[in-house]
Amino acid sequence: RTLYTDITEGFYTAIMAFSSQSKLISPMSLDAQFAKGMLGTMYIDMPLQSEGAFKSLLQSINTVINPDHNTIVMIMSDGHSLPVISPRVLKKLHRKSVSFIIVGLGPTVNTPIPILGYSGEVIDYVKNSNGVTVLKSQNRASLNDMASALQGKFISIQTEDTAPEIYEKLRSVLYDHHRQLVSKRAQNQSKDQYFIFLIAAFSLLFIEELLVLKKGR
Repeated sequence: RTLYTDITEGFYTAIMAFSSQSKLISPMSLDAQFAKGMLGTMYIDMPLQSEGAFKSLLQSINTVINPDHNTIVMIMSDGHSLPVISPRVLKKLHRKSVSFIIVGLGPTVNTPIPILGYSGEVIDYVKNSNGVTVLKSQNRASLNDMASALQGKFISIQTEDTAPEIYEKLRSVLYDHHRQLVSKRAQNQSKDQYFIFLIAAFSLLFIEELLVLKKGR
């Protein structure tokens, strides 16, 4: 929620939840306050069955991305139940101006997963179908592999990190990726325009030569 305090007018945002399948929590919109409010509706083991055909997280991301915009995707996960990276979807994403930030969450050793109340207090721990408390740790290897496949950046959040430290770490990498995307798009547009004008110049020269040859005959 704190990151949304930095999002000003002119930035579209969307929020998705995922665990083997994805669900759009907040659609791509300029209304950052609505997205910020929808974060409060998310909870562990929330139902993610969405209407229509089944979609993986990356398929959903590709669907909502506008190819004319610079897009930064921040995926927060403990590294378990990561989405399958389809080569076809990956190819589509690479065609767009999109940058990925993979944020590793959770402790480095097996620890119970707390279920928090709205104010942040621990009200229980995640249990399996047999009622046994689930122990998990941050799977850095899987998160690193995902960041590599998506040509993105992986950053790990440590359990000892304070809230202000986490905020500054995410804010810094977010703004750094934004600057890189804007710079990259500006360079690509400059190259594309130069190439178009070059073709136009050669075309005119070619037409001129044809006219000269025809007049000579």
